[in-house]
Amino acid sequence: MDQMISPEGLSRLIWLGGCWAMLCVIWAATALWIAKDAEDLLPNPMPWTLGFVAGGSGLFLISFMWGIAMLPLFWLIYAGGLTGYILVRDKRAPAQEKIVSAAFAKRILFGVAKSLGLEESIKQLLN
Repeated sequence: MDQMISPEGLSRLIWLGGCWAMLCVIWAATALWIAKDAEDLLPNPMPWTLGFVAGGSGLFLISFMWGIAMLPLFWLIYAGGLTGYILVRDKRAPAQEKIVSAAFAKRILFGVAKSLGLEESIKQLLN
């Protein structure tokens, strides 16, 4: 009895495994950023760090046990947790470090425009 994986099955397995691994890296990077950022800005950073790590770990275990179809749940909870953290941190952050602000949006826009070689066009557009 030969149980080889078909080329289509192997392709799907690699694609899904790659997506899952990419999500692990994104989540881990975000959890590390929250741990560092919360120490600098919040009086009690531990609940945010533990909550983000525990929530992400739980969702990854669920997706591993019950399949990749659970990942939309991960995206919803990840986005909600990150948005909640950003809103709480922005209340305590100095004005120049706020994430939800026009200055932050301009910095991001100029950074992307510079990497694409469109910095002058964006400056003219905004002025």
